[in-house]
Amino acid sequence: MCPPCSISSHPAYAGHLHGVAYTSLRSTHRASDYLCRLCKASQASVRDHCHDHGYVRGPLCARCNGAEGSGRRFLDRDGSVRHLLQCAAYYRERTLPRRYQSAVAASYLEAAEGHGHPYIQHVLLTDDGSTRFTVSCYTHHTCKWTRELSPEEIAALVRQFVENRLSTEKGSRSDNPYVT
Repeated sequence: MCPPCSISSHPAYAGHLHGVAYTSLRSTHRASDYLCRLCKASQASVRDHCHDHGYVRGPLCARCNGAEGSGRRFLDRDGSVRHLLQCAAYYRERTLPRRYQSAVAASYLEAAEGHGHPYIQHVLLTDDGSTRFTVSCYTHHTCKWTRELSPEEIAALVRQFVENRLSTEKGSRSDNPYVT
């Protein structure tokens, strides 16, 4: 359906499945009965859920669900962090699923390295739990260096990122039942 038809034919998701285990849902709770929780313009096609804790986050359209798997680009979308924090455990801990943590750290490093135009070329999880980033320069293609961040450093960066996004992302407080 086109966005105008979807909007006129489907209600917005009201958050009635917060805290419900994804595996316990019955066919009476079809995602296609609602608008996408993120774009609010297309008919939803999947019930997105937290893969780590198993709880429903809300219905998404195919486009938004595909974007959710894109990591760093997804975090740039308005409402993305609030959506990921529909998982009570992530909200309480002010963290994100692991696949997004290195993306937050990489963005931080690119901004903090103080070198013209750095970009993260490679990410490696080390045996001690640290994450090693290979940083390159857009201008000087042969210029490469590594930066290693401990799990504690990444956790602090992610907490700060989440706090910043919660204070700046659009969306009412009622958008997340865990927001106090």
